[in-house]
Amino acid sequence: MRRPLATITAALALVALPAATAYADPTDPAPGWSSMSTDGTIRAAVGGDGGAHVAADESFDQPATLFWLGPDGQRRSATETDYHGPHLATGVGDSAVVVADRGTKVVAQRHSERGWSGEHVVADGLNGVRRLALDTNLYGDPVVTWADNDGQFHAATGGGGWSVTTPPVVNTDPAGVHRFRVSKPVINDAGKSSLVWFQPAAKGGGQLMRSILESGGRRWSTARPIATLASDPAHLALTTDTWGRETVAAGSLVWRQVHPNAGFRFQFQATGATSVDLAASGPRTRVAWMTRSGHTFSVKTRLIVDAELRPTRTVWTKSMSKKWRAGCFAKAGTLVAVAPQGRSYLAWAVDSPYGLAGCPEFGGGVVARVAAVNGADREVGAHNVSYLRGHLSSLSVTGRGPVALTYVSDYNDNGWGTTARSVFLSR
Repeated sequence: MRRPLATITAALALVALPAATAYADPTDPAPGWSSMSTDGTIRAAVGGDGGAHVAADESFDQPATLFWLGPDGQRRSATETDYHGPHLATGVGDSAVVVADRGTKVVAQRHSERGWSGEHVVADGLNGVRRLALDTNLYGDPVVTWADNDGQFHAATGGGGWSVTTPPVVNTDPAGVHRFRVSKPVINDAGKSSLVWFQPAAKGGGQLMRSILESGGRRWSTARPIATLASDPAHLALTTDTWGRETVAAGSLVWRQVHPNAGFRFQFQATGATSVDLAASGPRTRVAWMTRSGHTFSVKTRLIVDAELRPTRTVWTKSMSKKWRAGCFAKAGTLVAVAPQGRSYLAWAVDSPYGLAGCPEFGGGVVARVAAVNGADREVGAHNVSYLRGHLSSLSVTGRGPVALTYVSDYNDNGWGTTARSVFLSR
């Protein structure tokens, strides 16, 4: 039996108007916007019109509701679904796409000024759906990827209808175990889709590989290596700027294209990091990562503008309480978003995981913060986020509207007691 919509909206709270500033910065919740909490999953993405779309499960075992928020932050509609943890992305105006896994099929819905469409079947008769991922470009054109139970990856692009293709990625050993990292797909404004993965070698190490699907194409390109790596990286990130130049991060290593059809040039290593986050808009690509030394954590960033790699800048450094051993603290995520006007937004968190011996009994978030960095790499505003125990999920910004952050503010292994939140910050 479905619970009433009030279950998920009960946590909505109106926020105060922020003080006027001479520049846009995330110092207060945006006027008219409310935070949202649920004990299921939650995803929020700012739209091209300055509004937002939110997909929030009523609880961890209940399906999602799709909320459409106008540029004033007020709710325009709430559409119930049968989806659990759907993926959400936005495009121009109030357009959005939601994709979900139905076991043997992938389904999607599109949003326009008329509201949400009926359900479209992207692909059917599948041998399982795993590792579902979604991206859209400025115009709302989507690309979806997933793996079946045999580890074969599939993709679908949706211009008018949906077209299913097969990238050259098979990610399963004979025992059925997924062996290596595969990035989320990206689609640039010209409609070209890309996918990056680590291909292990028989005797250790392997290659960082890439394949592309041209706009309107039916066949992915032959896989080509970007670089040789000593081991499977802890994290893969892929992004594309407005001109279609891609940047790839494998662990702490970063490569970038000089122009959309060029090969990749090594840029730098984020020393002390095991992963970096990437985002791009216009000619700018922002890279950010976190390091630690004992009790001290730092967030660092670099900006790439066209072919110019700018120096590393330390945005934040904090020494945690020596009351607890250093092992009581852990990196809980670093996220980046870039607005078309050139400002970057960074979010990061440190927490104390629950249940560690000799650590705070209930664990909990130590710090979570969002900061705005301008094109000259100067921080122009910051905001401390109410953060408990969990991880950062997503950070979204467009040319208009607020900055949307989603994160897990409390966590329980069995699902009960987990709380996910979306907050909207002014710019």
